[in-house]
Amino acid sequence: MWSGSDVKKVAEVYEFYAAYKSAQNKTISANSYTFSDRVHAGDDDGYNKHNPNTSGDPHYGWNIGSFVISGFTGKTEENGIPVFIKNAGHDDKPGDNIELWFKLEQKDLKKLNGDSDLYLVEDTNGYDEYFEYEKTNLKHGALFIRQTDNTNTKSKVIAYTDFLAALCSPAANTKIGLFEEGDYEVALDYQVNKKGIFDDENDYCIL
Repeated sequence: MWSGSDVKKVAEVYEFYAAYKSAQNKTISANSYTFSDRVHAGDDDGYNKHNPNTSGDPHYGWNIGSFVISGFTGKTEENGIPVFIKNAGHDDKPGDNIELWFKLEQKDLKKLNGDSDLYLVEDTNGYDEYFEYEKTNLKHGALFIRQTDNTNTKSKVIAYTDFLAALCSPAANTKIGLFEEGDYEVALDYQVNKKGIFDDENDYCIL
């Protein structure tokens, strides 16, 4: 996991403070890495499915947003997992600050992809089976983050509920927080509703 150049390894992301409420915005550096792998995560069963979005799915062909990692000196891969190289700094020269951002692409969560019949719905009784997060009101999107440090100790899962609704007002590239050394896991769970004779609710996850 570690090298003399202070390696940071991302599994799919923790130890962040939720800066999005203060709407911190800036231009993301050119040296950045974006991930927005989206899966159909089932239907009220803990977001535990990883099904691809196929034609006819309400989420087919558009994204709600993407995660961006910036501030690293270099990037490589280990077993298909991105490994970010950080310059630790020395003397009077500061080191790198590796940051995680979320870029919200949908400015109107009540009219997703320009469709008035498609909207983000409040998940009032949601839970995440992978992170062992008990049933609660996840509201409009829940961000889950966990770190595993260099002693293989997992942190307590940190959850930010109503994450997408909180971002919607600034509708900008908004910083979530900073990386410390370790392996990271991140998932953004949310529920999309398609109006019809019977409303069609679908669970999705970006990881």
